[in-house]
Amino acid sequence: MSSEPERPQQAQETVLQNGVLGRLFESALEAMVIADQGGQIVLVNALAEKLFGYQRTELLGHPVELLGPERFRERHRDHRQGFYDLPRVRCMDTGLELYGRRKDCSEFPIEVRLIQLQTEEGLLVSSTIREITERNRTAERMAFLASIVESSDDSIIGTDLDGTILSWNRGAEQLFGYTTGEVVGKHIVILFPQHLEGEYLKSLSRIRRQEQRERYESVRVRKDGTEIDVSVILSPIKDTIGRLRGVSAIYREITRRKKTESELLLAKQAAEVSNRARSEFLARMGHEIRTPLNGIIGLAEVVLDSELNEEQREYLNIVKSAAESLLKIISDILDISKIQAGKLVLQPREFWVRDLVNTTIKGLAASADEKHLQLASRIRPEVPEVMLGDADCLRQILDNLVRNAITFTTAGEVVITVEASPDGSDTWHFSVRDTGIGIAPDQQKMIFEPFSQVDASSRRKYGGTGLGLAISAQLVERLGGRIWVESDGRTGSTLHFTAPLGAVDMPSNGNL
Repeated sequence: MSSEPERPQQAQETVLQNGVLGRLFESALEAMVIADQGGQIVLVNALAEKLFGYQRTELLGHPVELLGPERFRERHRDHRQGFYDLPRVRCMDTGLELYGRRKDCSEFPIEVRLIQLQTEEGLLVSSTIREITERNRTAERMAFLASIVESSDDSIIGTDLDGTILSWNRGAEQLFGYTTGEVVGKHIVILFPQHLEGEYLKSLSRIRRQEQRERYESVRVRKDGTEIDVSVILSPIKDTIGRLRGVSAIYREITRRKKTESELLLAKQAAEVSNRARSEFLARMGHEIRTPLNGIIGLAEVVLDSELNEEQREYLNIVKSAAESLLKIISDILDISKIQAGKLVLQPREFWVRDLVNTTIKGLAASADEKHLQLASRIRPEVPEVMLGDADCLRQILDNLVRNAITFTTAGEVVITVEASPDGSDTWHFSVRDTGIGIAPDQQKMIFEPFSQVDASSRRKYGGTGLGLAISAQLVERLGGRIWVESDGRTGSTLHFTAPLGAVDMPSNGNL
């Protein structure tokens, strides 16, 4: 057994005694293994030791198949003999995957390059071995990414920096009607309408300067000449060191969406025109409707002042009450129509705050007395006596809020409070608190919508159209404030609103 390693040892010494060959062998940047014609390893370099995990002495004199998986060893011997019969440099690219086997039995993919060497000791074969695990992973990742691009329903097109098409996926074929062979190598402006040919060059210029993504909507042309609306995303393509190499263009057809948007816009415009026409009609009809109703109410009051029996007086009071209710409903409808038609014009003027609140209370005192409710007000000391704003709007808002509170309160009180806003601005805070039925939290947003009440039973029990709070909400918005409600749903509620009003030290005249 001691005589068998002599020939590999002699071959190793022969190679290393050649100074140039020895230095090249040891300084190689890749693993190298040299075997004799019988397939015995005669020389390995340091990188081969590191790659396979063996010491050099553990390999010398052993078959080169030791460095490969057992399942491939028989086949490797056959290929090795074929290589000896063809003395040329070649890669082991037989179409089969090649694997190395480390000392710890782990396997890894390799690429092998073979060279025959004629020496005094006979024919030797030098193998340059490169591990390609990372390269295979990269190739797999690239193949995966390529499959995503190819299978995408979006049109994904790659161009160089001059706009020449380099890649064209299935989505692009379906969208534009061109096959890959028809467009690769051509300029991307074949997809542009004539009047938009400069668009791509402008986008490309911006990408070159800023190297950032471009998003926009545009028009493109199919192979058959039809134009389509598309969304466009242009992204820079960079190499591994960050240099700009090309542009990725992602197109998605939005023709149907654009058509829908156009139809919705036309429908919205038509609805706005119809709404304005309705509101203007109602506004114009206001005088014609109110005049006869005021006549009915006036005549009812005159007749009620005359001598009537109890039955006649009862019936006439019903007529007067019904006419007043109808007048209030019509006034609410006309008011909200006037606001929605844009006919409301704010008219700021100086007014006495206390007078405004007292007028509201006096106007609704009779309604409160009928239900034995107490009406009260609290005006905080920081509130100026005179303010600048649209007093009529404020009075209508307060009137609606107090009227609503009276409607839904059967016992207790309704209190108006005026105070400064907590943020210290020129926005003033008004609130109306009641001890009524309250509003459930999940229903508090809807009460400011037209014709809304907390539920259908409330309308049957308490009456009303539900327009008062909607009118107040729109008036508050026109004043530049906001409106909201606070309630636990059981023990009454508080309606708040804010309004930006100017403070006046003294009134400009004494007749405000």
